[in-house]
Amino acid sequence: MIDGKDTALAPRARARRKLFQPAQLDAAGGTRRMHLLDLSETGALANSPEPPPSGSFVSLICGDLRRSARVVWVEGRRFGLAFVMPLSANEVQGVLQLGTKTCCSTDTGDRSAISPTRAGASPPSGEGRPPSGR
Repeated sequence: MIDGKDTALAPRARARRKLFQPAQLDAAGGTRRMHLLDLSETGALANSPEPPPSGSFVSLICGDLRRSARVVWVEGRRFGLAFVMPLSANEVQGVLQLGTKTCCSTDTGDRSAISPTRAGASPPSGEGRPPSGR
């Protein structure tokens, strides 16, 4: 209900585009990973293991996009964002075109921090194995 009017059945002002796009959320508690589940020019539906509190202001980071938003509701791991300034149609398309790319990657190509066994390779000689008792 907004301004005394029941909006439960009111049509949305902007079309929503469904997606499953990794993103980041910058909030008072720090930066956390999340997924965008749908997106429009005026807001987004998101999912995070630790959603921010309803009413808080956050920044959505996805690819080249960084946009301030207010958390308008939280239900379990899902929450709704209302952008402080609407996205342009080009900004929405930019996020949609990211596809399966991680839009919040800080990857610089340095794989040294990745465990070889997690990356699918064999561990270097002696690494990750119990002592042989010699």
